[in-house]
Amino acid sequence: MVPLGSFKAKYCNSCNVMKPERCHHCSACDRCILKMDHHCPWINRCVGWRNYKLFYLFILYATLFCFFIIASVIPPLVSRAKVITPP
Repeated sequence: MVPLGSFKAKYCNSCNVMKPERCHHCSACDRCILKMDHHCPWINRCVGWRNYKLFYLFILYATLFCFFIIASVIPPLVSRAKVITPP
């Protein structure tokens, strides 16, 4: 158990609340985010303690979607290349 005297509470002037440890204020969201990693412009949200898992799933699915698109485009390109090239 942590002694009560060892905790140094910080005050957020923007939110007017006491912040727990590892909590940061995001100027883009104008909120305090617990264990904030960064503000992501793709999802227009801060990545923090509450949505790490969802953010990593988003990255995984976006990567899989890119591979799917590439795999879908390659066969038609190869067949066109065979038609265009002279024998």
